[in-house]
Amino acid sequence: MVLALKNTNGAEERLLRCHDPNLIANVLDFNLSAFVTRNTMEFFEITGISSDFLKLNSNEWENNEEYLKGRQQLKDLKVVNDCAERGVSLIEKFTGKQKKCREYE
Repeated sequence: MVLALKNTNGAEERLLRCHDPNLIANVLDFNLSAFVTRNTMEFFEITGISSDFLKLNSNEWENNEEYLKGRQQLKDLKVVNDCAERGVSLIEKFTGKQKKCREYE
């Protein structure tokens, strides 16, 4: 993974979705390094997580303070599914309006 981070060029533009059906069908056959490129370093920059632990052997990461701090930061990160939340919000608003209409009838 660390070698891919240093040596694999990524796309010039951010890819939001994978449109290649062959890749999607075989995604379970890939290992983690298949998803890592030089662009992955942006993840560390955006989150403010130190990437210094990557210089260490991976079996030393569990004892590294920066790694543990970054891991905890990611565990605490709230992930939101915007599309689902918007859908739920629209449904709640719609059903609320239906109830009000029935009350006026």
